[in-house]
Amino acid sequence: MSNRDFNLMQRAFAEAAKSDWLFTAPNPLVGAIALCSGHVVAYGHHQQFGQAHAEEMALQDCPQADELYVTLEPCSSTGGAKKRAACVELIRKSNVKRVVIGATDPDPRHAGRAVELLRQQGIEVELLNCDEQFAAQNLAFLSHLTRKVPFTLVKWASTADGFIASSGGKSKWISNAESRAEVHQLRSASQAIAVAKGTVVADNPSLTARDVEHNVLDTKVLIGCASAVDNDFKILQDEMQRLWFDSDACSPSWSTDADTFHQQADLVEIWEQLSKQYHLNRILVEGGPRFIHSLIHLGLVHAIVKYEAPLLFGGGMPAIAADGFDSPQQAMRLEHELRRDHDGDLRRAWLIA
Repeated sequence: MSNRDFNLMQRAFAEAAKSDWLFTAPNPLVGAIALCSGHVVAYGHHQQFGQAHAEEMALQDCPQADELYVTLEPCSSTGGAKKRAACVELIRKSNVKRVVIGATDPDPRHAGRAVELLRQQGIEVELLNCDEQFAAQNLAFLSHLTRKVPFTLVKWASTADGFIASSGGKSKWISNAESRAEVHQLRSASQAIAVAKGTVVADNPSLTARDVEHNVLDTKVLIGCASAVDNDFKILQDEMQRLWFDSDACSPSWSTDADTFHQQADLVEIWEQLSKQYHLNRILVEGGPRFIHSLIHLGLVHAIVKYEAPLLFGGGMPAIAADGFDSPQQAMRLEHELRRDHDGDLRRAWLIA
């Protein structure tokens, strides 16, 4: 590895670090640098799940680039939920003559494939073996790589003493406007939102992403809700796909072409179905407490996102309804924390170890 290649690749890794796993997972953090005649002319990084990859971002800013540095082997497939052109194809159609790759794709289904395809097109490819550096930057991506269920984030807003609603059941609004705006961004970076009956009945939510620039959200996953819903519920007031899982799989009178009904099954089976049949790779769960407990207990949750407001209720509804663990030694450990202040609210996000 030459000093030039090393230094430019470190700049690409720094570019990748401009995003964080909260918005990109289960996709990896990737950075790219485009050069023309030996000079850096454009940078790119993957900003959000469903948006352009780093290579596309860099090349669209400089179509004449003849050299590309990228921290991860470019993607080479377009199947499943992926709706964008493969980065290998974008590179092939560009002016790029040399590609320098930091790490080989750790997915055995794709490892080395892009390198092979690019070389077949006469493009020079250099591998720098920065796999350990890539792994350290991409714990969320690697932890999900072999899972057969969607990357699942659980989100709630709570008071400083840990309650998501008062003893009288009121929760609007615990979090402030800035926090709620980021929640809409989280929704827009998820293919589906999942809730259970208690949340639908108590809050009558729309479960949509509003005032966002990019949006891949097109599905609502509704557990045990159909019997409690009528035409006035907000979850029915749009054309998003709605997947209902209920003990009674019959179609109610209010159902439309947007509604699909399934017999309620074990949550593990449902989550596997959401991945295999509906090609969902990322789901945001917004309640309620018993539903969240079940998902965590079954090992279906990958990350927790909490918006903590500087309020005290002194009692009320907890975020997770469960008996809990007997000791700190038995408790579930959270790691790889991301923090951000939202005008007094504190957003904390963790991966589940």
